[in-house]
Amino acid sequence: MDDRTIINQIQKGDHKSLELLIDKYNRYVTVIVFNILNGVMGNEDIQEVVSDTFFLLWKNIHKVDLDTFSDLKNYLATIAKNAAKSKLRAYKQTLPLMDEILNTDENEIEKIHTKDWVISCIRQLKRSAQIVLIKYYYQCKTIKEISDEELLPESTVKTRLRTGKIHLKELLEKGE
Repeated sequence: MDDRTIINQIQKGDHKSLELLIDKYNRYVTVIVFNILNGVMGNEDIQEVVSDTFFLLWKNIHKVDLDTFSDLKNYLATIAKNAAKSKLRAYKQTLPLMDEILNTDENEIEKIHTKDWVISCIRQLKRSAQIVLIKYYYQCKTIKEISDEELLPESTVKTRLRTGKIHLKELLEKGE
């Protein structure tokens, strides 16, 4: 059974199709969650986030428009990443900025060098972007907390975070 058919059956309330989907993608989702939470949280937390991923899919399956639907793997990957990041934030931890932007897997000495490099690149950004990035990634504050502290609308904080990451990534890719 293809993914489109599985989703269609799940939308109709077919629990067997959900089980089929879980069997098909459980390892895939587990690897994604493991790569984000490994070393930060235990196996029970990782498994909880995997379960949450499939629950969130089930809960929001009616939002999937089969006419525009293209790829279930990407959809599940997005849910899994967001669920893992939410779990980290719930415990006042975040995905390190350099991991989120560069997806780096480096040894410890290179990580220290990269961290210094990322901080020097952050200093080249506009002050407004620096504040948001530091509060979000290094002080583990939520968008709402930053919004309240900086007296800004949440949408402005999100925009500054997004554009700050884009500009930071450009600086890092240039090697400046």
